[in-house]
Amino acid sequence: MKKISFAIVTVFLFFSCKVVSFTEKELFPGAGKPSANPVDTEVSYLNINGEQLETWTYQQDSPEVFIIFFPGNGGLTSGHAGFFKDIARIYKAKVTTVNYRGYGRSSGKPSVSAIEKDSTSVVRKLSRLPQNSGLPLIIMAHSLGGFAATRVAGLSEVSGLFFISTFTTSQELAGYWRKSLVPWYARPFIRIDAEPVVLTLDNISVIKEIYKPIVFIHGKKDDVIPYSMAESLYRACPSVLKKLVFLEQADHTSLISNPEHRKFLIKSLSFLMDYKTR
Repeated sequence: MKKISFAIVTVFLFFSCKVVSFTEKELFPGAGKPSANPVDTEVSYLNINGEQLETWTYQQDSPEVFIIFFPGNGGLTSGHAGFFKDIARIYKAKVTTVNYRGYGRSSGKPSVSAIEKDSTSVVRKLSRLPQNSGLPLIIMAHSLGGFAATRVAGLSEVSGLFFISTFTTSQELAGYWRKSLVPWYARPFIRIDAEPVVLTLDNISVIKEIYKPIVFIHGKKDDVIPYSMAESLYRACPSVLKKLVFLEQADHTSLISNPEHRKFLIKSLSFLMDYKTR
């Protein structure tokens, strides 16, 4: 009976082959949504490559370190505010985060090329402001933000890097999704047809050239980006000042959204504070 059922399913799938399309636009699901209005937040705008990018800033008096945070493709939410405030308070830091083009109140439309170009401009512009000049700079990034972070990792202004739930390459990630979301018997009948640019995101090739202090942190219950990718990034990085951290119960977003998981993440940031000299 099982063999007959399997045969019927196979025939059905064969005659109903599916193509799952994935466009560049779908990389940015948070674009176009109303911006959050976090309390006690300094909101300002940077003129970057002809667009106005919204930034949020949190800081202590006389900060000792400057942190730039690149968010995931869901964009910034009010839930991020507490996370940034805690970091600023615990480490006597200035934390600035940016909404990509088309996110929140930022102008323009998001794209892979825009993230590549804008991330470098953002870091250079912010780090050279008089109030930030001379402060050691740490880049933090979550998920897709890791792609922005690897674009700026080699800049002389950057002292250290902190990756949260980040992928190796988008091509490898697409393969993982195909295997994890599609039953094995259906895979021959399902084709993921992605725009070429979607499969060009590559973090691991850059990580192989980074010798700066660096931390990779990942939740073991992450079903969006597998924690094995954090292991791959860690192994590929030649830095002697590197750390790999897992949290057993954390998923893709809870390292930031869950108060207990957030404490664990923020504590892990202390590794970079020991090497934050510019």
